Amino acid sequence: MWRATVRFSLDKDTASTTRNKVAPYLKKAGFQNTKTGTWEAFSQNSLDVTKAILDTLKEIEDSQKMDHVWIHIEKLNDIQQKRLSKAMAMFLEKI
Repeated sequence: MWRATVRFSLDKDTASTTRNKVAPYLKKAGFQNTKTGTWEAFSQNSLDVTKAILDTLKEIEDSQKMDHVWIHIEKLNDIQQKRLSKAMAMFLEKI
């Protein structure tokens, strides 16, 4: 399993126009907005999240509003995967 985190800052993104254009790319790949400008996804396939990140970067670059972008993609080890599975199970029990 893979975890991908993307955080971006946009200059003068009036009414969040650019942010609202890229959100569907990220959501389609399973990203969730965890904090201001930070999106995180867990996936069995790193290519799915990578494609969403590339589409997002293209849109941001085309908007000419990009200030900075941080991208982190990592493969979770067995312990991390077990912790994530346990946390998800506990979450699902509550809803």
